[in-house]
Order: sequence, then structure tokens, then C-alpha cells
Amino acid sequence: MRAILVTTPMNQAAVAAREARDRVAEGDGVYFRRFAREPRGLEVGTKIYYVEEGHVRGYAVVDEVSEVDEGDEPLVCETTGKEWPPGVYAIMRADSWKWIEPIRHRGFQGFRYFDDRNARVVGGWLDPKPRTP
Repeated sequence: MRAILVTTPMNQAAVAAREARDRVAEGDGVYFRRFAREPRGLEVGTKIYYVEEGHVRGYAVVDEVSEVDEGDEPLVCETTGKEWPPGVYAIMRADSWKWIEPIRHRGFQGFRYFDDRNARVVGGWLDPKPRTP
């Protein structure tokens, strides 16, 4: 199964941290990622890794893939209240999050496929974010 790599934009890092704190405080919940076009092989069980602040930090596991079309009820972020536009959504349970030993990587737009053979898990969703080397 292919892993997918996405970037959390620098201007959204604080929002992502707040979303994570909200999910931990609630003891459950989901994250979602919107794709304008569906990555090949996106399915339940796919790992989606995140680049943040110049490093791959961790991943969550896709629990559901949902397509939202024009006229459908939009997905709404529980933390920000933002309504998201049509697209393909990877929905991931918050408790599937795994921190990895940070891997240096430049941010980018869109998505890429990621070879995760060298990713080393160093914590779970309730653990603190690992420091960068």
C-alpha cells in the first residue's frame, strides 16, 4: 500500500496544533484531508504523512474515503467551523496518529507518494511532538 505525503502550510500550523489538542481533550474524533484530485491507491488503511516546519512529523491512517460533490453537505472543521469545498476527503481517526522520528523534508503544495520504509515511530497521539534534531 502506498503512503501519501502532504504539507501543513506554515500559516496553518497553529490551527493544526489546536485541532490536535481538541481531539486529545475530547478523547476521540477525526482529522480529514481534502484532495482536489484523488491520489491513486487512496483507501482505508493508507498512511498519510505530514510535513510541518521542514520535517515529516508523523502520520494518521485513513479510516474512510469520502467524495463531496457540488450540492452535497460540506465537511465542517470542528475546531475552526470552516466549511470545506467539494473534493475527495481522507478521514482519519485521531487516535491513529503516530509521531515519527523527524525526517527533514521541504514543504510543497498538493500531495506526493512517500516511501515510508525508513520512518521510525516514536510515539502515539497522546504523546508530545518530538523535537527536531
